[in-house]
Amino acid sequence: MPTVSKAARVTTKDDAVWRTCPTCGQLAAMAPGALVCDSCAVKPAGSGVWSR
Repeated sequence: MPTVSKAARVTTKDDAVWRTCPTCGQLAAMAPGALVCDSCAVKPAGSGVWSR
């Protein structure tokens, strides 16, 4: 019987490991050297200027 976990294995890369992203807390398939998930990796960092 097909399950969600089996479907997820088919769609992820072979070396990906399911881990919790330290930035957003979501469970994601991340490469061994990745520090954050794909969603957090593409977020803009902001302008870098302090505002008051």
